[in-house]
Amino acid sequence: MRVSRIALLLLLFTNFGFSASQLIVFERDNGIWVGNLDGSAPRKIAGGNLPEISSDGTRVAFTTDEPSKTSPIRHIAVVEIASGRTTVFKDLPSDNSFGPVWSPDNKSLLFSIYIEGDWQLAFVNADGSNFRIVKKAEKGNESCNVPAWAPDGKSFYCHTLDSIFQFALDGTLIKKWDIHSILENGDMNSNSRINVSPDGKSLIIDIDMDEEQDRENWDGPHLQSGYWIWLQEKQSG
Repeated sequence: MRVSRIALLLLLFTNFGFSASQLIVFERDNGIWVGNLDGSAPRKIAGGNLPEISSDGTRVAFTTDEPSKTSPIRHIAVVEIASGRTTVFKDLPSDNSFGPVWSPDNKSLLFSIYIEGDWQLAFVNADGSNFRIVKKAEKGNESCNVPAWAPDGKSFYCHTLDSIFQFALDGTLIKKWDIHSILENGDMNSNSRINVSPDGKSLIIDIDMDEEQDRENWDGPHLQSGYWIWLQEKQSG
């Protein structure tokens, strides 16, 4: 029998990545930077946002942000850390793509792309070839957001505003979790992140809770508090 164990963790999430080569990648001043794991020797390697470093520490995938007077122009790009050589995937069937994530073998990427009036999840090789849609938006503008690879590279996780899914790369549904059945007042937003443990048995997910935050001398909108939930499945006798 499979059982689920859930724990609540209050975490501060910062958008940076780690690699096995002891490098970190992060955003600063509208650019992509890398540095040593201890924060030393930082240097800018590209302009853009939403960086993710490959597990071998040789390349960074990121989103370009190009000036436009109308709709956003964003492309997926890959920069080689050592040489600074950058490849921008401008042959994809949209000029609005973002959020690339590396496959475990560093040979391909998953990302979001705006096609047919909605956000779809797509696959592409790390050189920009072999583009295909892996998860189309459902009717009613319900897109699956922020993909995360399974450790074996054969499936991925994503989420809508109230559910988490695991899909095979051909779009076949493997599993679904309903957030409201786990946390009655929990919801997800389109930027909520999913992280998968190396053994593929645990997920950490960014969750919005229905709680108002009162700040002294704060005139802006009230924000929902950010939580993470830890979903772990294990075999039990």
